[in-house]
Amino acid sequence: MPLLFIIFRRRHWQRYRYLIRQVDIRRTLMRAALYLLLVFALHTWAMVQFEGLAAGDALWLTLTTVMTVGYGDFAAASTIGRLATVVLIYIGGVFVLFHVAADYFEYRAERKMAMLRGRWRWDMENHVLLLNAPTINRDRYMLGLVAALHRTRRWCDCPVQLLCRSYPDGLPEPFQEAGVVHYHGDATNPEDLRAANAEQAAILLVLAEHAEEKRSDEITFDIIVRLNELGVKGRIVAECVRTANRARLRRAGAHTVLRPIRFYPEIVVRAIDSPGTEVILENLFTKEGDECVGFEVSLRGVRWADVVAQLMAAGVGTAVAYAAPPDHTVHCNPAPNEEIDASAVYLIVKANLGVSARQVRAALAKLHVGTDGAPAEHLAIPPAQSDRS
Repeated sequence: MPLLFIIFRRRHWQRYRYLIRQVDIRRTLMRAALYLLLVFALHTWAMVQFEGLAAGDALWLTLTTVMTVGYGDFAAASTIGRLATVVLIYIGGVFVLFHVAADYFEYRAERKMAMLRGRWRWDMENHVLLLNAPTINRDRYMLGLVAALHRTRRWCDCPVQLLCRSYPDGLPEPFQEAGVVHYHGDATNPEDLRAANAEQAAILLVLAEHAEEKRSDEITFDIIVRLNELGVKGRIVAECVRTANRARLRRAGAHTVLRPIRFYPEIVVRAIDSPGTEVILENLFTKEGDECVGFEVSLRGVRWADVVAQLMAAGVGTAVAYAAPPDHTVHCNPAPNEEIDASAVYLIVKANLGVSARQVRAALAKLHVGTDGAPAEHLAIPPAQSDRS
């Protein structure tokens, strides 16, 4: 048993010492306050009994003495009164007061260091809790994620806490400037999850440390199970490396499952702010269902709503943007009644349909407005496609 105690102290003392200190300083201050009140009361009583002072004057003498002010309007004259002052105030009062003050300032310094190094329990609620951090491009991705989250209307003022072991010496300064706090721990450890207030979090985002390793899904599954064992009420958003594991993570308790895409953290933010939109974005990035393709056309003075309706009626795709001549500036999601001049249109199409520019121009020709059917080779527009048959 002593050996186990020694092992526990060596391995866990540094981890829990700040939490113990946090409780001890409160008890110390409370006990010191009660002790000093007793000492002041005894000295006041002694001045009334031995010096013949009125209660108010005796209390005044006690307070001016303990604060080392010493106005000189009252003072202990008798030997026993002076002895009571030395024992009660100088030894029993002032010494204890300065000792408690020193402990308090030391606690404040340790508290600041604990906060910086991720050893402080923040007692947060309704926050976004980030579990784990990616190993590749970590700082840039995490800062981009937090910045994108703070740009949303709903989560702009929401506190963000990070639970991981990636920053043993504390978060870099940019994280602190972004308002991110940190708890140094293991997201698979229930104690560390409690320390990060997982039960009170509004969003729990489980990130894959290794975006290309299937073992990351096993860790994510373990974390989700432990979160549900804690009875978390927030929404769990989890990254999944292998598509085959998505259903398993959902059954474990994840509300939203998405693929880790490290160069575009906004996808995760979309999943948090507007669940479901991440599916659309993932499809565009992965080309497993839909893709965004540009097609060269020549349109003059056409309503955007008519362009969209005509393309959809022809079963070609959904128009989302157009490029305007002469510099081919791309305009996304135009107003329905906006009249456009376009050198290219961008559509979301099914990847397996093989839609060609000829089909797109044929659909738009039915508008009979400003569509001249100019051959694609006469239009030099790099992002758009020429004829595909």
